[in-house]
Amino acid sequence: MGRSAARNLKELGEYAGSVLERVRRTPQHPELDHLRTQLAERAEALARQATQVVTVAVWGEFSVGKSLLLGTLLGNPVLLPVSAIPTTCNVVLLRLRQSEDGPAVVQEAAVEWFTDGDLDSYVDHLAYTATQEAHLAAVTDLVPADMPRGATGVAPLRAAVTAVADRSDGLSRLRGELDRLHAALAHRPTDPGPETLSLDELPLVVAHPGASVDPPDARGLRSRLPLVRRVVLDVAVPVGVWNLAELHGAQVQFVDLPGSSGGTATIRDEFLAAEEVGAVAATLVVLDANRGAATKPQQLRDILRRHGRPWNAIQEAILVVGGKFDTLPSTPHQQVEDGVPVDLDSAADLRSLLEAARGLLPAGGDERIAFVSPLVTVARADADGGPPWRAADVTRAVGGAALVVRAAHTADQWTKVDRPAGTIGTALAEFTVDGGLRHLRAMVVGLVNQRGLALQASVATKVADELRAHEARLDRKLNQLGADLGAGDSAAMVRTALAALDRVLTDMVQDARSTLIDPYSGIGSSAPLRTQVVDDAADEVLQWPAWTRLLAAVDGGRVVARAASGGSMSLLGARRTVPLLVSDLAEPFAQTCRTLFERAHRHLLDAVGDWLATWEGRVASAMTDLAPLTAEPARAQVERLPDGDLLVAALEYVQDLSVFEDKVRELLKTTDAPTDDDVAAAFPLDLDRAFPWHPDSPQDDDQHTSQYQVLRYRRELVRAASDRAVRSLSELQAQVRELVVVNLEDFRNQFREWQDRAEALGRAVDSTGT
Repeated sequence: MGRSAARNLKELGEYAGSVLERVRRTPQHPELDHLRTQLAERAEALARQATQVVTVAVWGEFSVGKSLLLGTLLGNPVLLPVSAIPTTCNVVLLRLRQSEDGPAVVQEAAVEWFTDGDLDSYVDHLAYTATQEAHLAAVTDLVPADMPRGATGVAPLRAAVTAVADRSDGLSRLRGELDRLHAALAHRPTDPGPETLSLDELPLVVAHPGASVDPPDARGLRSRLPLVRRVVLDVAVPVGVWNLAELHGAQVQFVDLPGSSGGTATIRDEFLAAEEVGAVAATLVVLDANRGAATKPQQLRDILRRHGRPWNAIQEAILVVGGKFDTLPSTPHQQVEDGVPVDLDSAADLRSLLEAARGLLPAGGDERIAFVSPLVTVARADADGGPPWRAADVTRAVGGAALVVRAAHTADQWTKVDRPAGTIGTALAEFTVDGGLRHLRAMVVGLVNQRGLALQASVATKVADELRAHEARLDRKLNQLGADLGAGDSAAMVRTALAALDRVLTDMVQDARSTLIDPYSGIGSSAPLRTQVVDDAADEVLQWPAWTRLLAAVDGGRVVARAASGGSMSLLGARRTVPLLVSDLAEPFAQTCRTLFERAHRHLLDAVGDWLATWEGRVASAMTDLAPLTAEPARAQVERLPDGDLLVAALEYVQDLSVFEDKVRELLKTTDAPTDDDVAAAFPLDLDRAFPWHPDSPQDDDQHTSQYQVLRYRRELVRAASDRAVRSLSELQAQVRELVVVNLEDFRNQFREWQDRAEALGRAVDSTGT
């Protein structure tokens, strides 16, 4: 998925470049100039959005150890200012670069200040907060109705809040932030552009005063802290710690957000966090293992909601980290002492942490939970022969070597107890190896590839759709001008028309690569193919006569089969014999698998037909916009050109896409149904077994012969048939997608031969002027 999304972004970037080239070559005309400007602006916006940069936010409560975690994740625990007391006071953006060896280091640093627009938004946010706090304190008309925006609005808002600051703690905190902002504005330069920082100056704009040793502040950076928009760091990450090639060409940057629920500027911190989440594709939420379920993930939800980001969408791109995991109050020490395994019934502190983590994730999202302690990473690096960083710097920053020793002891304790099974057990095992950092890096890579790039491509696709709409407006205006354009302009119109149709084909190839291969994606107007085949499997299995016979044999909540005279098995009265052996269901299962394969054929062919019909509509739309070019008076201009019939031939050629559906139909005719061995391997039950309601079964008791066992077996066989059908579907989709993409690319290459001829025509007209 990562490679596919990266390819989509690359193609969208190329599309943006082609539009910019088109703007350059569009004829100068008073009625076109405004459209050309709009098109250029939107193409540049797409070019920016299509860069393969994925931003991962690091969010957590105050003093949860995010900076230490982030530095250790990248290969240097003291990469960022670290202290035993709360440290980070600003948004810090870390742009990653690959280096050969050594610790991760900051190569370049800069501070970005509030622009006028940022300041307008921030003061608006302060005014809104003042209104909310005033309402809670029963204060009316606090914010002046004529209060100006931006810097000039700070003084009147500060005066209004100061007058009632003693009415509530919220208003008192707001006055403090307004006081600091008012003082900082006195030092704001006329041109608040980015400023390069020396590495010695970095703590001045990243760390709270007193959190670490303050270097000399020759430029008065501290006095302007309330005006910091963010700090930008270019970080070299050693390949031995993290090979960034695993990201399939994506450029990852982390944004370290100030801790929530603390600090002296919580209103500003929340404002800045809300400003950042608009560009965030994934989020790393760090929980304090000590606080567990006492954490407040609702604050993160509120920030996202204020920015219009739906919670259910961002949930799919969250990793949850149990930070400071070595500080769990009792687990696993108590279990080691008692000689018992760790389970969620006895480990209340671990259970509390998992409840908080699961509250942030979709159901079944345990694979996105990691347990981490950078102190264990430091200890293990020392034991392995020495880390690339200076151990003394780390131990001094975190509060002493004793904490590192204690963390290593806790990790060792985890190796002495039985841990829970599944993904939680895997995460706990990874914690014992290196503090869980290796596991966390792998999770970040997976999330970036699976979700981050996909989300980035989705946003870029929407921008591209807007760009296409503006292109269509330009096309219509060009067609309206028609006869007003000279020979050179007519040649340009030929090139423009071919380029417009080429973009349709390019988009079609891109869509084929992504849509036709994804069983979870609806194709054309169809429901997702996977949903269709799963529904078919349920319909087929549930119609087996065996289930009717079994349920008809229920007596007192149990399936009952009795031996009739002559030794044959039959039900009392006129009831038919119920299946007694697992093998009785093998043949219906095999027939169902064959039926589902045929249905998958039909669904896939219908879906491809719907998909092609959608694209035929796109082609028809393009032809409608371009039709005036082939009608009088513009047609006469075109026909006077050499190869003037080029566009007409191209339009006739590109509108017939039925050939692709024919090719898919021929391909599906040659595909083989699942073999008997395939079907037998998919059958989920042991063929040598008897069902428990057989009179000779050792499980002939109320529990095993309950009617609910019939429903359980039915669900199991529905699931097995569905899985077999989905495998068949995936294999068919892969073949169809390859066929369509290869033929589409051939189709597009032929079309581009015409474009080359049009380019030559345009150059000839440009050189002769006729």
